[in-house]
Amino acid sequence: MMGVALPSFEVPVVKGTSGVLALMHDKATELPEQACIRCGHCLEACPVRLMPCDMAWLARHDQFDALQNHDLFDCIECGSCSYVCPSHIPLVQYFRYGKLSIQAQGRERRKAELAKVRTQAREDRLAREKAERERKKLEMKAKASSLAAARATAAAADKPTPAPELQSSVPVTAALDPLEDVVVEPGTDKASRAAAARARMARAKGVAARAVAERQAANQQPDQPSETTL
Repeated sequence: MMGVALPSFEVPVVKGTSGVLALMHDKATELPEQACIRCGHCLEACPVRLMPCDMAWLARHDQFDALQNHDLFDCIECGSCSYVCPSHIPLVQYFRYGKLSIQAQGRERRKAELAKVRTQAREDRLAREKAERERKKLEMKAKASSLAAARATAAAADKPTPAPELQSSVPVTAALDPLEDVVVEPGTDKASRAAAARARMARAKGVAARAVAERQAANQQPDQPSETTL
């Protein structure tokens, strides 16, 4: 009673064929499915001691987790439970449907886990690449800073140092003569104001010339010899 119904007699017998079951017309006719009456004939006929009635109910309502907990994959699909069922419930077909659904869910779950692993690996790779870019940026900034400091140091070393000016031993004092400024009245004409300005410029030039002369005289004054004791 295991296997599937053949559509015609032209189906070949292969190596995996364990037998051919020929049923009478009245036995092979599919009768309408009825509600389970909880008679227990399927429990007595099951060679693996499963609970076909409960398993069929779980498969019909797509409760695959509970169906798997009822040892669904221990079923050998012999068809004994379907043959003895007085309500003509296709129990084996329900069990096959449950097995295929659970296997499909397992494949989808494995695909989701693989996609999750790939996504996590991609995120880790992007994080590593970002950290590597940041590290390279910091290294480039540090190299640029060190190069700028080296250039500044080289420029400072190549710059000539100005020679110190000679300080005269005699201090030069550019004291202005106590000459009174030319006072120009508000009503004075333009010629008088120009003359006053020229007088101020002349006095300034004279003071500067005297300061230069005093500085030159101080630089040309010879040092006095020091007295030596005999």
